[in-house]
Amino acid sequence: VLSWLMMPCLKKYLLGFMILFFCADLYAQRAGYRLRRYTAGVTYSHILSTTSVSDFKFGYTAGFAKCFPVLLYKVTRHNDKPLLYINGGISFTGIGSKKNSAIKEDTSLLLNYDASLMYANLPLSFEINFYQNKFKGFMVNPDNSFVSIEGGIQFSYLLQSKINNGLENRDFKSQTSKNDLQWFAGIRLLQTQHGLSLDLKYYKGLQPVFKSDAFSRNEYYLITLSWNRMESRCANSHRKMKRTIKVLNKIG
Repeated sequence: VLSWLMMPCLKKYLLGFMILFFCADLYAQRAGYRLRRYTAGVTYSHILSTTSVSDFKFGYTAGFAKCFPVLLYKVTRHNDKPLLYINGGISFTGIGSKKNSAIKEDTSLLLNYDASLMYANLPLSFEINFYQNKFKGFMVNPDNSFVSIEGGIQFSYLLQSKINNGLENRDFKSQTSKNDLQWFAGIRLLQTQHGLSLDLKYYKGLQPVFKSDAFSRNEYYLITLSWNRMESRCANSHRKMKRTIKVLNKIG
């Protein structure tokens, strides 16, 4: 317990992330429901600071996540589908800001530079799904939910940091914090459980971006398309049966 309390916050997050992810995966295998999600999209970001003003810039994001049901036997809809999920995975984002009025470098100021950052992320979130069984009077697939609300926190590790003023492109990684911790919240629309969905999220950094500027923070919006694939006991059993039939056909 003492060693846990003395650990830095980021290390606590990583350890907690791995423990929760492992336990949730075991529970999902036992429950028979597990969701895989592949995402790709764009970011719209800038760097907040009391000493600098900047414009938003477009970036990119891509990632993969596993989603595990929570309280499956206590919190479900009448279609027996889970309402609550724990989501965990990995993603990569390219963010930054344009025309920073001043970026601190030790004791000097760099004027009118664009900043480009690339992070590897470990997001961890809770998600609640709202199912839609009918649309315009017609029954719809009960595996799909119409909208879901998601919120959580993510650990980000810096892979690249560069600044550019149109004349020179400088590596700024030594002046940029290696890690960031961000909270986020958003909604997921359309076929959020099985099929293609549209994700809208907001992210806010909790730690300084640049070492010489204690007030600098990442802030960005994310728009992605996600391919969601629900795995259940029925689906797994069907795949196993197909493999068994293939093996028997080869033997025969």
